[in-house]
Amino acid sequence: MFNKEQQLAYDVIYPKMCNHANLRHSYGYKAEKPVVLSGKPGRGKTYLVGAMIRELMKTYPSLKVWGLAPTHMAKEALQYSLGFPCKTYAAGIGAKREIDPYNGEPSFEQDTKKVMQIMQNLPDI
Repeated sequence: MFNKEQQLAYDVIYPKMCNHANLRHSYGYKAEKPVVLSGKPGRGKTYLVGAMIRELMKTYPSLKVWGLAPTHMAKEALQYSLGFPCKTYAAGIGAKREIDPYNGEPSFEQDTKKVMQIMQNLPDI
């Protein structure tokens, strides 16, 4: 299922994800520091994360997970891997793209009310 490097990452990361989800699910407690998974393009990071999250969601069916990615292309790959709809970071926080009337440059305006609502309902992982 995984190559050697993916299996090593799985063995390190998945237990942390399970611990975090269990504490959150059982006690409403947020634990664990974020884990960063990095590597060159095409090495299977998205595939690995998708497999871990799908497995975690089987264990904790009520778990809420957001799939957020920096670009639309990355969002599409993440959606394919996770099997559920994902968003770009900007869409996830309710940013609206607008053109600055003074310089013609694109800018993003956040819907503050939506951002506050999102912050109150952060996903479990």
